[in-house]
Amino acid sequence: MTIDDRRMDPISALEVMIVEVDWEKEGGFCTDCVRTWKVIWTKDREKIWKNLGDWLGLDATAEL
Repeated sequence: MTIDDRRMDPISALEVMIVEVDWEKEGGFCTDCVRTWKVIWTKDREKIWKNLGDWLGLDATAEL
């Protein structure tokens, strides 16, 4: 899957960007820049997961 295939799924798209894309080879970015962006994208992904329940109106205390 590519990033374009995951346009409507930001959590998976960020995972592709973090893990699957070789930004140094394909994008021409330096190692430090790639490392910095991966940290930022990881934090963004975690923030989306954290807020998902509120955005969807889910009760985090409800039993499954």
